[in-house]
Amino acid sequence: MKQRIITGALCAVLLLPVLFFYNTLIFNLVIAIISAVSVFEVLQAAGLHKNPAFLAVCILFAAGVPFVSFTYFSFLSFFFMALIFVVLIFTKNSLNFEKVGTVFPMLVFVPFGMAATVYLRDFNEHGLFYLFLAMIGSWVTDIGAYFIGSFWGKHKLIERISPKKTVEGAIGGFVSCIVCFALAAWIYQHFFLGDTATVSIWMLVLLSIPCSLVGMVGDLAASLVKRNCHVKDYGNILPGHGGMLDRFDSFVFVTPLIYCAVYFIPFIS
Repeated sequence: MKQRIITGALCAVLLLPVLFFYNTLIFNLVIAIISAVSVFEVLQAAGLHKNPAFLAVCILFAAGVPFVSFTYFSFLSFFFMALIFVVLIFTKNSLNFEKVGTVFPMLVFVPFGMAATVYLRDFNEHGLFYLFLAMIGSWVTDIGAYFIGSFWGKHKLIERISPKKTVEGAIGGFVSCIVCFALAAWIYQHFFLGDTATVSIWMLVLLSIPCSLVGMVGDLAASLVKRNCHVKDYGNILPGHGGMLDRFDSFVFVTPLIYCAVYFIPFIS
């Protein structure tokens, strides 16, 4: 637990200078790096990283998505999937088709989830605030679940996928997310917006419910892939947490949800 807390604190410190460049291409670059590293970890877990052509196609797609607009994401995804099949067709026995099928959703979802941070920035002037909400929906839920589950967890949630997760932890993470969403909305209203705009706190509280649940689904989905690949963690780049994707697994699910919600619902008027 100590190592996990120290690593988390260091990551939080490193996050601040990145957010300083939120409105620049440097932010896109950082997101692209995280996306590429996460995809590499997925391929490594499945043993698919040893094929140079397959690895190159996946990494280039992961690193390229944060630099294209949401409009062009579908076009890039089409070419990515087409190239995947080209590689599979011309590769002899060095790629396991079943393993490719197992990890393929993550190969698309992870870059899209990371790029959603850029889509939020480019779509809405309050993008940084919504990015913080995505962090709350994923990481506060995870932190709340971890600590509540560690001290009071007794009933297993879905043991066959993630043996350490408990019902009590899930409830703790869920409540933590709701409280922090409401607190973040209040702070943004009173300390940043003032009389220039109005934050609908109750609507954001309602948004926190699916965000927390989807964050848990993202965590479990990543664990499901790990179990099928027979690995405990996606890597060891973040001591106490595991790999990059072990830290961003729920984030890549929550951020697109917030982007979709913001696109259709005016939470700030």
